[in-house]
Amino acid sequence: MPKHPRVSQQLYLLTATKPAEEMATRDQPYYAAGTIQWVSRLAFEPPLLGVSVGLFSHLNETIDHSGSFTLHLLDQARAHYAERFAGSNRVEDNTINGVAFTLKGRALLLEELPYLHCRLKQSHRHGDHTLHVGEIIESRALPAGWQPLVTAQDELDYHQTLAQKG
Repeated sequence: MPKHPRVSQQLYLLTATKPAEEMATRDQPYYAAGTIQWVSRLAFEPPLLGVSVGLFSHLNETIDHSGSFTLHLLDQARAHYAERFAGSNRVEDNTINGVAFTLKGRALLLEELPYLHCRLKQSHRHGDHTLHVGEIIESRALPAGWQPLVTAQDELDYHQTLAQKG
């Protein structure tokens, strides 16, 4: 069997919020957060970012309705956050899944993590994911000595995927 290319990817947390006064069916703001790994810079000018979100994630509706999203960068010290945000969300007091957050306009910010806050430009639903394209409008810089949280290398087997479709 031929060897397939191996890739490693960084893990991120994605958040979005919708204020209560903008929702007809809720009297409380809605917060959505989740772990993602498919992220790409799309343009320098304007500064565009693409994030891919699973089709049935609660993040999609919240991003579409709020018109923005915030990408948080994870480091090795916060590797446990990736698992903590992989499922459903629990909001209590000023925490989401046990992690402190603050609201800054439409940005739902987790602790002191570096972030890129984006204004939603477009969403494209294809296959089992939605690609959200956002213009970066605010950010928090990486601290000195930053070590990104990277997943183990996975084999990509596009040949098998294509054969299954054939």
